[in-house]
Amino acid sequence: MRLAHLNEMFSSFGYDALNDIFAIQQENLLEAERRRLIRLAMEQESDEHLKEQVSQIKETTEDEQVRARQLLDLVKDH
Repeated sequence: MRLAHLNEMFSSFGYDALNDIFAIQQENLLEAERRRLIRLAMEQESDEHLKEQVSQIKETTEDEQVRARQLLDLVKDH
């Protein structure tokens, strides 16, 4: 995917959606982490296995920082 196209999607999608999708406050993330989580949000819509992994992380009782790290690890692994 072209970088310009990704930037356009990030702007229209909005980083505030990270809180709604992952229960992660976007202010607690670096710019690169925000972009990776936005990418994860988009990819999980077409990948059932990935979506299941995200759901499992969201349902844990871990604190926000641990959940964010686990979600970011999914982006690296995927």
